[in-house]
Order: sequence, then C-alpha cells, then structure tokens
Amino acid sequence: MKKLFSVLIVTALVIGLFTAAHVEAAGDFTVQNGLLVSYNGTDVDVTVPDGVTVIGDSAFEGKKQLERVTLPSSVYTIGDRAFCGCSALAAVEGGDNVTRCGVHAFRNTPYLDDSTDKY
Repeated sequence: MKKLFSVLIVTALVIGLFTAAHVEAAGDFTVQNGLLVSYNGTDVDVTVPDGVTVIGDSAFEGKKQLERVTLPSSVYTIGDRAFCGCSALAAVEGGDNVTRCGVHAFRNTPYLDDSTDKY
C-alpha cells in the first residue's frame, strides 16, 4: 500500500511539473506562459497572438523577410535583440502598453533608422 501511495504521489508531481511549464506552439509561434519565445515562420506581415505579454530576447532576431509586426495590447515588454537584424522591418503597430524595450531590440532595422516612434 505504501508503494502504491508513493507511486501516485510521484506521478502527481510529474504531471504537475509538466502542466506548470506549459508550452504552446500556436502555428509559427512558440509561447510559454505569455512569453513569446520564438517566431519560426516566414511571413512578411506578422500579428503576435493575443495574450502574449513579453516578446522574448531574440524572438524574431534575424528574420530578414519580416516587414511589419502588429503587437496586441497585452504586450508590455520587448526583450533584448527581439527584432535585431530584421533588415526589412519598417513598421511596428500596436503595442500601446509597452513599458520596457530591451537593449538592441530594433538594431539593424529600417524601423529604428526611420522611426520617431516610442521605441
């Protein structure tokens, strides 16, 4: 009986750990608990999914084809190098609630070169 109880406890703990580290792959996006970890697509115009609160470090880095990004109102942080090297990125829309923009977030993008925007 003690063995069965121990197995049940261990099983419950393992299931709990996997549930707590919920990772969702919504199409081309890898999102973990509101953090956009990476964008794996090739679209030129991308809309970040609702519910994302943080664009993670290097999430879009080097996506040379990316021209436009639309951020939902849920985003409040853009991580370091999030869009670095997106050499075609000319427009970022939305993101009205962003309060932190990381180091080199838009480095080597036309958006940074031409922007008088808040980022």
